[in-house]
Amino acid sequence: MIVAFFRELLGSGTLLGINILNYEPVQGVGYINNGLMLMPPMALILVACIIWYQRARHKGLQEEK
Repeated sequence: MIVAFFRELLGSGTLLGINILNYEPVQGVGYINNGLMLMPPMALILVACIIWYQRARHKGLQEEK
């Protein structure tokens, strides 16, 4: 659910069909829809970032050398 949330929000600027980031004040800051977020490989990159974050925060999850 976390991956789907970020892919839809940053990819098309909507959540459940409701425009969130496609308004003038947000686009005036410099937001542009990112088509790469909608592609399937981006899901793997987001999952890798979540795993990286979890392992960095919780040292017990890191493997022993």
